[in-house]
Amino acid sequence: MLLENEKKYPLERMREIEQIQGEEKEKQKEAEAAENKGPRYLLLAAVYRDEAAARKKLRELLDAGFDATIMTRDQAGTLVFEIRVGPYPDLAAANHAAAALRESFGLSPSISVLTETKP
Repeated sequence: MLLENEKKYPLERMREIEQIQGEEKEKQKEAEAAENKGPRYLLLAAVYRDEAAARKKLRELLDAGFDATIMTRDQAGTLVFEIRVGPYPDLAAANHAAAALRESFGLSPSISVLTETKP
């Protein structure tokens, strides 16, 4: 049986196939790495001073399928709650999501560019 397989699939051909598969995997890894290095886009969907209102809007966005989160920051001595949506891999996707937030939720989102920071 082994001899039959050796005739069908010579060792040299098997090595060629393994090399081709290895090169394809390497190209795929490089493409994924290049995709991850580019800028990403984040939407600032809304800013609230009331935490309960921010959490309510967050639930609405999450229920609608948006990847949203709340971030807090100090604004002139007052704690504010920012609802951020994303990130998106390209500007077109961010614009599409911003349009959906405007039309469906009456929000006025702004788009920020996220760039990779080196340690």
